Amino acid sequence: MVRKPLLLFTFLFLLWNCAGHRETLTVPPVNSGRSVSAEDDPSEPETPPLVPLNPITVEFEIRVKISNPRALSGPPLDRLLRQKGIPPGTVPQLHIWSSAFIARPNQEILEVQLEGPFPRDIFLDEEHKNRIYYWDLTEQIREKKDIELVRHLTVQSYELFCLVDTVEIPAYNPGDPVYRLYTREERFLEQTPEIRRLAQRIASGEKNPFQKARKIFQWVHKNLTYQKYVGKRGALAALITRRGDSGQFADLFVALCRAAGIPARNVFGFKLEGTQLLNRAWAEFYIPGTGWIPADPLAGSPAFAHLPAGYITASVGRNIPLRHSPGWATFSNSEVEDGRTPIMQIYTVASAGVRARFRSQIRVLQVKNGQGTVATVGQESG
Repeated sequence: MVRKPLLLFTFLFLLWNCAGHRETLTVPPVNSGRSVSAEDDPSEPETPPLVPLNPITVEFEIRVKISNPRALSGPPLDRLLRQKGIPPGTVPQLHIWSSAFIARPNQEILEVQLEGPFPRDIFLDEEHKNRIYYWDLTEQIREKKDIELVRHLTVQSYELFCLVDTVEIPAYNPGDPVYRLYTREERFLEQTPEIRRLAQRIASGEKNPFQKARKIFQWVHKNLTYQKYVGKRGALAALITRRGDSGQFADLFVALCRAAGIPARNVFGFKLEGTQLLNRAWAEFYIPGTGWIPADPLAGSPAFAHLPAGYITASVGRNIPLRHSPGWATFSNSEVEDGRTPIMQIYTVASAGVRARFRSQIRVLQVKNGQGTVATVGQESG
């Protein structure tokens, strides 16, 4: 069964392409309602029993500006391609991807407006079930004009309490696709001997996976120190340096959970701090018979099996597969390699033979709680 909002969304998308140009388009939210997209993927596990409280409505704008784009030619193009490790003869091109915010257990999407060039494609990431916008801006860069991709969103964020039966937990099924996908080793989520030994030591003597995850959560929160700017990324780097931002905290928690036999995945999005939306990463771990349970190891104990209101999810999973990724794209010249991007948060770019300045901004326009408007603001972060 296909939901009517999705049919309407597809109709509007086709209508826009037939019209050839439209500056602003309001699109129906995808998968509206606080439920998983089971109609997209019947194998998606159920969400845990949740108690949503204290809704906060956040109206905000995400703006990606590409200033002074220039498509190179001749010797300057040849030099740049050699410098970036891109095959000679590759024509100038610009590709951008970004998450389409969808309903999650912690949020409803009330309104979405797109301004600027409309996405060339809107597709489903088959591994993690993220919905992703894709822009091919190759023609636009030849016009030598600034390009802006603007998304105006209204999101209702909930505080979530997870009601978990921590006694009667069924055994994991190693053949379950969710178990296989989210206990594997992958880039930035290493399963080295050091990580495996640490996971075994932290969870020593504990059979209950929920309590194992709690012990890992507490260890990561206690033993890592927050550092805004990090060098090498990933779980192993976080373990070696014992420092990191929210992404490093989440990477190490996820890797240790996987080493302990607990399916876990990263979550990327934003956290409302006052009147600003700041980049934030956290995690989820999976308990059979219950579902995905949130955990933010940077925040500590209040954010284990509990997600405060003000978190807004952009995507789930690490190393997200992308359609339309050019074969020459690697981390030496783009934010894509082997057809995957490490995270999907504000935007991901791959370009060849192009000079431009990229800048992103998140501007909070209004915040409301159950009592009404808290603030009408214009704070930016970027």
